[in-house]
Amino acid sequence: MSTVLAIADSVGNVSFDVRSDIRTIVELGMNPLAIVPVSYNESGTCERSDVVAALDYAFKEDVPLATRIGFLSEADSVVQISKSLSKFKPNRVILTPSIISDSGEVMISEPTYISICDKLLPEVNLLVINHLEAELLCGFVCPTQSDVVRASKKIYNMYKCFTLIRGNDCTDGKDFLFLGRSGEWINPVTAREGYAVMRFSYSMAIGCYLSEGCGYLDAVNKARRFFAGYRGSEVDAPEVSQVKKPETKHEDVQTASNNVTVPETIAPTASLVSPAKSLRDIARSIDFDMPVMPKMPAHLSVDTGPSLQSSNESILSKPYLKTAYTSAIEAPEPKKGAVSDLASQRSMENSLERLQYLRERLNQINQ
Repeated sequence: MSTVLAIADSVGNVSFDVRSDIRTIVELGMNPLAIVPVSYNESGTCERSDVVAALDYAFKEDVPLATRIGFLSEADSVVQISKSLSKFKPNRVILTPSIISDSGEVMISEPTYISICDKLLPEVNLLVINHLEAELLCGFVCPTQSDVVRASKKIYNMYKCFTLIRGNDCTDGKDFLFLGRSGEWINPVTAREGYAVMRFSYSMAIGCYLSEGCGYLDAVNKARRFFAGYRGSEVDAPEVSQVKKPETKHEDVQTASNNVTVPETIAPTASLVSPAKSLRDIARSIDFDMPVMPKMPAHLSVDTGPSLQSSNESILSKPYLKTAYTSAIEAPEPKKGAVSDLASQRSMENSLERLQYLRERLNQINQ
């Protein structure tokens, strides 16, 4: 049975919570591993785990055949994960960064965005993003299908990772999968009546099918059907619409190999969140059947009163960024041990202007 790793912050009652990843892995009959860098509570508190030690354990002991990285709210977590990926070089790493929501809400802070671009993207194999995120990364608007293709090529040239841009009105709902030297338009699949699609993760389903040895195109097609509620041998889903491509293919487009490079095994270590649990226990102990709400909590703030400081001093090393829940981008307070070279690698002002421009453009479209 394949083991699949999910890495994401836990945010209660939202669609991108790590619970949807675990629910998807279990539904597809695979073993889940879960690493939760930051767990946010509705009370306004959060808990942090040792990400570096957790990744060391996961890649040395269980050797996941696929890794899916989801919403990460803090730049420190992004940098730590990037270093571990560079060290172990696991196969089939999928990133769904949740930079901007489909409705145009900015989900992360500026330092986190820069860390994702400079540190994390060069380490992933497949990037799954929406239309607005594609425009942000490529630097130009994409009102037509040809612009989406052009954006995919630019993102590939910048970060050397395959790209799946989820469909919207501009593409008639079609996803576009770019594999280096070839691209595929994938027709939308209508969800079954009454099927709760938000209970599962589209990109995690892709990772699960890749872990079984499927090629990227096959994995995306199967994940599309799974996300719409189709299972097994059902044939209700529409066929894939393909675009012409050159005969020469990128070497990575070939069907994923079943051979996985296994890191040197070391003695099992204690769990990183609780001494009595392993990462597998953590994944299976999460209540992933918790009902998923369509909207995020409207107001989450850290109480700085005496009672909270005394009871949670060991858990809260710093307040979490409010920008994980609002459309505003707020700069975090300076802290010791922070990565100091991010601002020099990319202009924060320019990136901020891009994000603000996308928000203004979305508002103009809605009007």
